[in-house]
Amino acid sequence: MPGTNCASFCQCTTLATNADGTVTYHWVKHNCSPGTKFDSSLNVCNHAGAVVCEGNNALAYLITTT
Repeated sequence: MPGTNCASFCQCTTLATNADGTVTYHWVKHNCSPGTKFDSSLNVCNHAGAVVCEGNNALAYLITTT
């Protein structure tokens, strides 16, 4: 997420399944645990020393599908 120094990320999740069968999605922000940062190469929070963060310009999204 911008301005978080890779300490958080957004995940696209299901908000609702509509009567016509279509699905509405929304973004949920997650914070990484202390000492970890979001590793976009693995799509998980990883030890901070193992993550190359793009700084305040980093924008990390995790898209989940079922």
